[in-house]
Amino acid sequence: MYDKQSPIMKHLENSHGIRNPNKKRRQTGEKRAIMGVESDVEDLDVEEADNSQVQHQLEEPHVVDKGQIRYNCARTVLVLGRPFSDINHEVFHDLIAACHREAEKLLPSRQTVQRDVISLHKQGINVVRNLLQRSLTNCHLSFDLWTSPNLHSYLVVIAHWVSENYQLRQCAIALKHLDGRHTGDNIGGLVMDVARQYGIVPNLGCFILDNAWNNDSSMNVICEASPDPVFDKVERRLRCIAHIWHIALKALLLGNARNSTNAMAFDQEFGLGDAEEEDEDNDGDVTNTSDDGETLVENLEILIRRAHRNRRLRNRFLQLKLDEGPGSIVESHGEWDEVGQAVPRMPKLGSKTRWDGYFKMIQTALPQRRRIGALVMSEGQSSLTKLLPDANGWEALQQFLAIAQPFYVRTQEVQAQTATIDMVLPAFDSLYNTLPDQNKIRLTEFMTTRILRCRQKLNLYRDRLENETPLYILAVVFDPRKKLGYFRKDRSDARLSAIKKRLDNIWRKFVAASSEVTPANIAEWRIYMEEPVVENISNCLTWWSSMIERFPLLAKLAFYVLSIPASSAEAERCFSRYLCLHSSLMYSAKRMISKERNRLGHDSAEAIAIVKNWYGHQIFLHEYAYASELFEE
Repeated sequence: MYDKQSPIMKHLENSHGIRNPNKKRRQTGEKRAIMGVESDVEDLDVEEADNSQVQHQLEEPHVVDKGQIRYNCARTVLVLGRPFSDINHEVFHDLIAACHREAEKLLPSRQTVQRDVISLHKQGINVVRNLLQRSLTNCHLSFDLWTSPNLHSYLVVIAHWVSENYQLRQCAIALKHLDGRHTGDNIGGLVMDVARQYGIVPNLGCFILDNAWNNDSSMNVICEASPDPVFDKVERRLRCIAHIWHIALKALLLGNARNSTNAMAFDQEFGLGDAEEEDEDNDGDVTNTSDDGETLVENLEILIRRAHRNRRLRNRFLQLKLDEGPGSIVESHGEWDEVGQAVPRMPKLGSKTRWDGYFKMIQTALPQRRRIGALVMSEGQSSLTKLLPDANGWEALQQFLAIAQPFYVRTQEVQAQTATIDMVLPAFDSLYNTLPDQNKIRLTEFMTTRILRCRQKLNLYRDRLENETPLYILAVVFDPRKKLGYFRKDRSDARLSAIKKRLDNIWRKFVAASSEVTPANIAEWRIYMEEPVVENISNCLTWWSSMIERFPLLAKLAFYVLSIPASSAEAERCFSRYLCLHSSLMYSAKRMISKERNRLGHDSAEAIAIVKNWYGHQIFLHEYAYASELFEE
């Protein structure tokens, strides 16, 4: 019945002690060689005994835990991102039956598995609620809207806090379906429903959001239901820094901000209307230029896209025999042919929604510029020739790549799960200083104009962030390696005096809102500011955790500020294609809520996405003992 090499029989023999009836013992073979025919009779008796033992073990297995089977079926659906109906598939039943016949009879239905996943979600809500209520800080939220491939709108809400052991924690707490229009009232009302579900309405802190207009109006609803005694609704509404840099890089890449819808909307949000744009363009520093830079990038993107979609062009590009020349690099992704030459790969496609899509496209196209040119020339089509950059165009793209590289690195840093807002202003200043000076480096004409505009935007947005909310400045001051001395480098005396006055006012509000304050607590801010900076610190939260006895009240404010994330990237990760939190949690909401799963209910979609996120953030582990009571009949 079973092949002697089958994995099933190896599992039965190694894990359950059930031996393969077709497997002969070496000792019986040796006896046969020595004792002759009589040993064959003994051999048959041994084999019959083994066969009867195997049959008895297969028919009378050990006791099967039904709760464990149900839990692992629910876990299989969660980890592999499979439909609930796969549990009832005959192939899955045959696999379980081959391992254990009684276990196959206890497999739950898809409806039961669906109920178990939702039960795990409900149980996890209690766990996360307890974690949030025991946190050392207020709960900061980041949320974002997303439209699934099957055209359903979802709002994901991420919680950020400091745990009892002074560690930054974050996890998704809701993936709610949004009915109706994407207005601020609907978004704010849905966020407050989630806050009431977790019991964190009185402890809501700041909100890290992108620059959509409806996020501003949603703050009116949220802050009205959950006011803060220290910070008002404008100060509590923080902006995703990665999105601001995206706008600045679009200005660098595509030139005039009016050519970019997102940049124009962001300028209007910061109070920059068309009249102010005209003043900037005509003030002698930045002049109107042609759309050569925008056309250059877009033409390259069209050319690469055509090569990707046309099989003949794609094959010709990969099969071109071309001497790449000294110093050139082929984007090979580590593949090499028989003679040690790098195998070419197609350049990546650009994305109009994110600047780093264009960055990666240029990064992979520049090393293969000669191959791209040879492909266009071999086709001899004027439509393709017009899209090919000339020598000056390739030089401009090379300059953009060098300028944008620090932005790309900084964007990856602020989107990390441990990145907090104390990194924001230093990163702004660093990127501003990395922009090349046209008097020192030879730049193409339209790159010079775009660098000036990018420099203006970075300086303008940084000042606006400092004026809107003091939390960015306060985060730098709470870094014991910087303190207020960081701002003495490039801020005027008047500006520095205004910063001091504003920070002192925040401290007075925080003391007034605190209970059981002593005169020693009131002096903590002055003592901390007068002390010199502390070098050789790797983690600010760790340092402040060691200062609790000395600065008990000031440490609470430091934990509040230093637990605010620098960007809303965690909300984006829930919608991205893959999750990087756990090696086995491969599929995200984008892969789960798809056109192929139109029957998936909103409650089930939320349960799957949120529980997977909790497993990735180690809110609770894959332990059956934890959920054994949940699956008892």
